[in-house]
Amino acid sequence: SRWTGAYQCWGPENREAALRLIPGAPGRAETANAEVKCLDAAASPYLVAGAVLAAGLGGLERGERLPPATAGDPVDLAEDERPARLPSTLPEAVARFRQSEVLRAALGDPLFEAIMEVREAETNLFAGYSPQALANATRRAY
Repeated sequence: SRWTGAYQCWGPENREAALRLIPGAPGRAETANAEVKCLDAAASPYLVAGAVLAAGLGGLERGERLPPATAGDPVDLAEDERPARLPSTLPEAVARFRQSEVLRAALGDPLFEAIMEVREAETNLFAGYSPQALANATRRAY
């Protein structure tokens, strides 16, 4: 995967994890930060920040806990130990987004539905395209 954050995992100083925790300097825990690596560079930074915050707060409100940290590249783990892969196609991502009640509540129905309509239209427009054909068709559009 090489630093893409393609798997549903986290890890301290793990460049392969979707969520990388970078510990603070010794004696200065407040200098720690987190890096979300599973994003598209074309995404709206405002929607991304809001979605990440909403997902984190939603997990806290439900009392969810992080799974054990992943060390190294998840693709190198045995299949039964490997975390789930994040969506790798637009149709997969749209289906997962549609299921998120946390994001629907955070964004509100009008914005959530507008995002769904645009992404479903893109899914329909590019249905059947190979990855290379999709890259060629969208290279200059976005």
